[in-house]
Amino acid sequence: MTHADAAGWDDILTEDEELLWHGRPDTTFDFWGEGPVELGFGMTLTGGPLAPMGMLAPLIGFKVLVFLPLVLVGLWLLVGKALWRSYRLGHSWYSITSKRVFVARDLFGRRRLLEFPVTRTTEISETGGLHGGLLLTAPEGYGLLLERLPARQEILTLLWRVQNGARCTPLSTTSA
Repeated sequence: MTHADAAGWDDILTEDEELLWHGRPDTTFDFWGEGPVELGFGMTLTGGPLAPMGMLAPLIGFKVLVFLPLVLVGLWLLVGKALWRSYRLGHSWYSITSKRVFVARDLFGRRRLLEFPVTRTTEISETGGLHGGLLLTAPEGYGLLLERLPARQEILTLLWRVQNGARCTPLSTTSA
């Protein structure tokens, strides 16, 4: 994609900057994507208080609701985090240029555009797991996580080339 082909990027890209890749993360709901420790705590915090709540409700009435925060935390650990991730990624777009990486988000009508410069000092590493991504870290300590990337290896290679100042051709692996 040349600068002229990047419609809508006129106010964002500099004259010598080129849009190389634009795509979206995988938004599949993945209940098992959470760690086994979190799932274990979630099951314990959700199921553990339910028996005392059921047995004590006739005796102490509404005071049994003291257990409700534990159940809510357990539900968050079991399904809430995975639902939130799917929603957040479903409203995210990633873009890589010859100088920067952009993450655009539209959450609940609030639009946000994050940018991260890719320089020789930027550390680029892969995150593990089936649905891993790429973590870009600046020497100052802040970073940017690109989660659940399609064609992660091709994008990693592209970022390394951008980092080293090599001439890059746009990737054809864009996703809707």
